[in-house]
Amino acid sequence: MGTIMTRAKKDGSKSYTATVRKKQKGKVIFTETETFPSELSAERWIKKRESDLKDNGALIKAIQSKRRKTWSDVIADYCAASPNQFGKTKTANLAYLQRLDFGQIAVEGTDDHTFFKLGQDLHRGVQAPPADKDLDYPEHYELKPRKPQTVSSYMATLCTVVSYGGPISRIELPITEFETAKRTLTH
Repeated sequence: MGTIMTRAKKDGSKSYTATVRKKQKGKVIFTETETFPSELSAERWIKKRESDLKDNGALIKAIQSKRRKTWSDVIADYCAASPNQFGKTKTANLAYLQRLDFGQIAVEGTDDHTFFKLGQDLHRGVQAPPADKDLDYPEHYELKPRKPQTVSSYMATLCTVVSYGGPISRIELPITEFETAKRTLTH
């Protein structure tokens, strides 16, 4: 059952903060909070949210969405899990993908167009910020177009992360969407 806390604002009005908690084996595994202008709105939200979380798999999805991972996080997890070091090209490609805007995108928000846009950006020559912040200068960001085989190398490197990184990061990765985008890029 959810709880509601009443808070007085500076202007004298009240706000109602509704909290829903889920426990397993005595441990809190999920907490969600919303604030409402009326107590009735807070009660309705609690009932609806608890009902939604009872649906099959909804609690797990809610927990995962709270732990949003970016592509940079997934790549870092993938690299950390490897007992051996990768070759120079794979290491450089993974580090570069982390520094691109793509690295800051949440995995859950990724679809086939996201991967397609990444491929297009790489082909157009979009540059990531340098690893060393002291080397950051405006001319660095000028477009430097890449050949299709270079883009393919980046996408092949990312394919290994998408294919095998899910269990490492404890997250479901969009493999089908990646494959669709890669076919489109190849075409």
